[in-house]
Amino acid sequence: MIERESQVLGYNLLVDHVGIHEQRRLTEALNKDSLVWKKKYLSESSSKSRKRIVEIDST
Repeated sequence: MIERESQVLGYNLLVDHVGIHEQRRLTEALNKDSLVWKKKYLSESSSKSRKRIVEIDST
């Protein structure tokens, strides 16, 4: 039961990150197990500009 609650919380955090409009693509990627983790660095030089993002493979 706790593991399931943890999975739901993780999913909700991902939906918050990608936004409600990308929720369908996120769900499809999770079902196909095709999420790709990627670090994206913005052009600013500060360490605050580094963000961890989830890229959804649409293949």
